[in-house]
Amino acid sequence: MNWLLKHWQGQYSLAVSFWVNTVLVNFILSLPFSFLFIGLLQAGEGNLFLRVLLNYQLFHIFVSVWQAVGVYRASARSESRGRTFWAFAARVAVIVWTANAVLSVLMIWQNSAVVLEMWLKVLQAK
Repeated sequence: MNWLLKHWQGQYSLAVSFWVNTVLVNFILSLPFSFLFIGLLQAGEGNLFLRVLLNYQLFHIFVSVWQAVGVYRASARSESRGRTFWAFAARVAVIVWTANAVLSVLMIWQNSAVVLEMWLKVLQAK
């Protein structure tokens, strides 16, 4: 729990916040779920796949917010120590990631009927 709080508060270096708590954590979380999703689809478990995917996406939203806040705060700390280029680069990355996430959610929301119809076709094909 201390690790989560320290990252949230920006107490880790910018390098640790970005490379370990964001890039590595995303890899560690995504890899096993990718295999799980593939396995569920191959087994024809469409309903379970959708439930797991929804829960994973909701969990990933919280993880992404934690990561973005931690990197942004670590970049502020880094900037105060004179490392302005990497602090600026990290803030730009956080802003781009956040904008991408928000736009993705809005596109899915706006096209939810089409997305739902597409998922139903996939499930019926199994």
